[in-house]
Parts: sequence; C-alpha cells; structure tokens
Amino acid sequence: MGNSSGWPDQVKDWTSEIHGIVHHSTEIDTHTRTVITRALVTISRVSSVDHETFYHYAESVSTLVESMIPDHQTLDESNENAGLILGAMEDMTFATNISNSDQDFSAFSVTIRTVTAVTHQLITIKPASENTTEIVQLSPGVFVKGKGRVLVIRYKNMHKKMSKKTKKYGKAEIGSKVVSIGIQTNSTKKAKVKMKNAVYFTVRNIYIGRGREEKRLCMFWDVEDRSWSDNGCRVVSGNHSHTRCSCDHLTSFAVLVLYFGDDKNTYNSARALFIMTAVGCSLSIAGLAMTLFSYVYLRILHREKILIHANLAASLLCAQLVFVSSSDAHQHKASVKFVAILLHFFFMASFTWMMVEGLCLYLSCTRGMYNYGDMRVKYMFIGWGVPIVIVLISFGVEFPNYGDGTGQSCWLSLKNGLIWAFMGPMLLVVMFNLIILALVIKVFLTLRANSQKTEAARLRASLRATGMLLPLLGTTWLLSILVPFSSVFHYFFVIGNSLQGMMIFFLHCLCNEEVRKYLASRRNFTSGDGTSDTDVSGFWKRRSPVRVSSPLWKELPKPDIEIYAIKGQSSDEVVIKWSKKYRGKFRFKHDCN
Repeated sequence: MGNSSGWPDQVKDWTSEIHGIVHHSTEIDTHTRTVITRALVTISRVSSVDHETFYHYAESVSTLVESMIPDHQTLDESNENAGLILGAMEDMTFATNISNSDQDFSAFSVTIRTVTAVTHQLITIKPASENTTEIVQLSPGVFVKGKGRVLVIRYKNMHKKMSKKTKKYGKAEIGSKVVSIGIQTNSTKKAKVKMKNAVYFTVRNIYIGRGREEKRLCMFWDVEDRSWSDNGCRVVSGNHSHTRCSCDHLTSFAVLVLYFGDDKNTYNSARALFIMTAVGCSLSIAGLAMTLFSYVYLRILHREKILIHANLAASLLCAQLVFVSSSDAHQHKASVKFVAILLHFFFMASFTWMMVEGLCLYLSCTRGMYNYGDMRVKYMFIGWGVPIVIVLISFGVEFPNYGDGTGQSCWLSLKNGLIWAFMGPMLLVVMFNLIILALVIKVFLTLRANSQKTEAARLRASLRATGMLLPLLGTTWLLSILVPFSSVFHYFFVIGNSLQGMMIFFLHCLCNEEVRKYLASRRNFTSGDGTSDTDVSGFWKRRSPVRVSSPLWKELPKPDIEIYAIKGQSSDEVVIKWSKKYRGKFRFKHDCN
C-alpha cells in the first residue's frame, strides 16, 4: 500500500474496501486476519481522516477483533495482531479532528475529550452516557502546553482474545478488560509520556474461577516484546469489584491476576512459607546485628576468626535487609536492576566468606606444619573482591535480562542461564566446605582427648562439632536444589536459611569461649577501675616470668605496683602505674616463650 500519510483519498478507498471485505466474510481465517491487520496498521499512519473514513475503519477493526476466538490466543500471529490493532486504533483516532465524542462499537467504545489542564488537579475522563466507575484520571503535567485531546478506548472482549504471556508471571490470568489511553498535544500523532504517576485508571475485576486470588498486577502491553509487563505500573488500591492502578506512561493496560489454584492446600502452603520467612528473617537480622554489636563492643575484630565471623555476619545482614525491604522494587526497571545487583553481591559475598571460614579451618589444622603468616588481608580480598568480579561480569554480559527473576522477585533470570552466576559459585563453595568439614571432623576425632573416648562419646562430640560449623559453611543452601522436587524441601530451606543469623549469634557469639572471656574481663574491670579490656589477673597467673624494662623495678616495693591495662594483640605488654611516690610509667614485657 505504500506510505499512506500523504494520500487521504486512497486511504478512504482502502478503508471502504477493507470494510466491505470484513463485513461480507462469513469467516475470517488466520491468514486473512493477518493480511487485514497489516493493512489497517499501514492505513493508521495517515495524518488526517474524515469522520466517515474513521467510522468505516473502526467498524472493520471491531469486526476483526470479534472474529478472534479465545483458542487463537496461543498462536504467535494472534498475539502480534492483537498488539498491532491496539496501537493502530489509537493512531487512527488521533488522525480525526473530533474534539468531544462518545462512540460505541461491537468490540469497543471510544471516548474523546478536549481538556485544559489545571495545576495540581487530576483530569477525569469517563463516558458521558454511562454511569460507570471505570474512570481515567490524568496528571496535569502530561500536557506540555496545558491542553490537548484525551483518548480512551475500552475493549469489551479483548481480554479473552489477547495473550496472557508475561516475562515474569507464567501463570497470570487477565483479570480485567483492556483499556487504551493516549493524549495528543501539539501534533496529529500520539504524544509520548514518561512521568511519575502520569495516569490513574480504575477497572472492574473479572473473575474466572481459578480459586483463591494471590495478587493483582497492573500491567501494560509491551508491543516490542509482545507480552504484558508491569514496569512503571503499580496497584494503588482495590476491593472485590474494582482495581485502581497508576502508571508512568500511556498505552494499553489491563489487570492480571495470580491465583493460588483450586487446591486450598496451595494457598495455606504459600501463606505458611510467607509467615515462616518473615519471622525467620526478622530473627536472623536481629541475631546478626547483635553478633556485630558484640564484636565491636568487645573490640575483638583484630582476632582472625572473629574478623571472618564479623564479615560473614555483615554480608548476610545486608543481604537480608535488602531482601525484606525491596518488595515494591519490581515496579521500576532501574530499581529492579539495582536491587538485583545488591542481592547478588551480598549473597555472593556471604558465600565467599563461608568459603573463607572453611579455608581458615583447614589452615588451622595445618598451621603446626606450615607458617602462613597474617592472612587477614588475603581473606578480605577473597571475601569482598571475588563477589565484585562475579557481579560485574554477570551485569555486563546479561544487562537486559539482569533482575528478571520469576514472579515479582528482583533476582537472576532462570530462562537465559544467568542464575548460574550465583548457583555455580554457591555449589562450588558448599562442596569445598563439605570436604573441609570432613577433614576437620577426621582431625578432631584423632585428637588424643577424643581417641580415648568410647564410640558413642566420639559420635556425640563429632555431631556437636558439626552442628557448630554448619551455620558458617552454608550447607543448608544445598536444599535449594531439591525445592522443585517437593514442597517439604522448601520448608526446610526456608527454616535453615532464615534462621542462619540467629544460629551464628547463639553458637559463635554467646557460646564462643573467646567472646565470653573478653566479655567477662570487660565486666570485671569495668566494675573495678574501668581501665582494662582483658582479664589481667588471669593473664598474670597463667603467664610468667616477666621481664621488666626498667632498673627502678628493684627499688620499688611490690604493694606500690598497680596493673591497669594490657595492650597489644597478643597481650604481650602490660603497662604499670606507680604509686604517688613514682609518677613515671614503665612497660614490662611478658615472655611468651
């Protein structure tokens, strides 16, 4: 047909011809429907048409839509045709010079209004002849010059003909009628709008008998992807009969609904998992926060194992805080990717720190044979550096799909294999830690103190040691692989991982001998002169002899000496305070050998 924008006479003839073909056809087959749709899309590019041409065009589109049966919605050509018809009908309506009109056709109704925007006041559009609650409200900011034309097309049965395909929600159903909304400001074409809460619209809910409703989703038809998308759209409010939505752009919209299914157990199971996750994450966050506070308060972060525990707790704490606070992030593309990056990084960091926990355990077992030196800087590089590299590579390679997880999750996509940027390293870390755990238990059982115990006592000791180490090594994440096979594993996975933080606090803070020693020392000296962070009396009793680096030592009587602090990582230096007779301060060194 060529370019129709400059040939209004030919467009009128073509429209009349298509109108005659459509109305005189007893049945429109798939091929004919596709050809007619493409012709209608080409005609819609015209810059202006008269009322008669528009009427014939709308009648043809209406008949074409009515010819689509629900069985066609699984065919790719039908998905594409439906989306093309939505856009073409908007373009053709804006090509008319109609200022205010309400027209009803068999497949849809058209409402056109010429409006003048008033600052800070929503512009309400609804049909004049109908007492309906399905209204459209536009933000005054969408009109650049303060006035323009508004178009609202309400399709009566398009929800039965269109595809239910979405990128995130595989089992969603279209739960409302489809409505197209557009504006025209200073040209003959539809204006492009992109602003926060550009439009509010209310639609009536359509129930299809799928069971208990899980969630409603305000979505738009993405012409490029030929699927429904919720980017920039959100549910404002809703009840049993209507849903009110807000979107940041103007196009064709509908409400899609997720159902739990006909089985009541599905609903109860999802609710139970939600409650378990909420309670478990709350306890985990509290436990991790208390663990970090205890380590900082006692000033023991310089200790190698404590430093590793603290970094593991910090990464898990950040990951769970982002997880519980990002429930609405799926509504915006930028926030989806940002939250996905944070979750990927912090969960990946928690696994690298779990690997460091295992590595530290192994090095502790072999430290008597080899001298590894100070490993803290190397541990920091592994714990935080490796996740940064993995996240940057994943984000750069799969930027368009990054954050397109299942459902409303801002997570890694399953379809394109991006999920293996997390699952791959996770499995490697867990398998590595399981090997380390086996080696540590073997060494533990060969110790002289354990080798003389009975088999039952040795078994209890090994189980106790395993229970202490499991929260640090991330082995409960192996259950994530078994979740698709049975819902039972889903419960175990939620319980094990949501309570990990509280288990770390209990086993490696409250029950940690080193932490309890420092806590007791701080409490004892705080009740005394408040100048020591360590149990000096215990240190004095256990470690001797002491070499004093001052010749005045022999001249001072013992009652005039008061020990008031221990400094240094290895507690190898004690500062003493002389009595009023000797104002100077001296240091003497403890002989660690």
